[in-house]
Amino acid sequence: MEELHWYAFRIFRNGRNAFIRKLANDGVRTYVPEKVIVKNDPVKGEKVEKKPIFNAIVFVQTTASYVNDIRYDQLTLAFPYLVPGTKFPAVIPDIQMHNFIEVLRLGGDSAEIYKGELNPGDKVRVTQGVFKDREGYVTRVKGNKKFVVAIEGVAAVATIYIPKAFLTPIPDGNPASPQLEEK
Repeated sequence: MEELHWYAFRIFRNGRNAFIRKLANDGVRTYVPEKVIVKNDPVKGEKVEKKPIFNAIVFVQTTASYVNDIRYDQLTLAFPYLVPGTKFPAVIPDIQMHNFIEVLRLGGDSAEIYKGELNPGDKVRVTQGVFKDREGYVTRVKGNKKFVVAIEGVAAVATIYIPKAFLTPIPDGNPASPQLEEK
């Protein structure tokens, strides 16, 4: 049996829901990071909505052969992120995906999209607190130091400030992100 890996897909033409339905019908696990938005209307009262953090990205856990099958499906309008310089879908290491999902889950409303550059040498592991054992980067976002977890080449999410005493540098500067596999 073929091994399951995580992949990121870029979705076009508002096709996210149709793409997710197709994958669900095929028994494929998906992950769409969402943010809870509470709207307070004096007439209608409080309304709670879930909105995707990334409008055009869906994370998919499946086999390489399934990715190759759906990447050429004209109906899905979904394209996998590729290993730079190749035509191979980029595999997201399980540890990166796990850190990403957990930080988004634990970060709640404090999580925000990070669009800046990550500086080499800022890679850390959190040793205490709600993000204990998560790996990522420390960088400045809007003038404040934040903990950032990234899916290399796809997306990054910044969370709240974490005290320096709760951080340990990762000596090799590589937070559990092995080379992308060619499948």
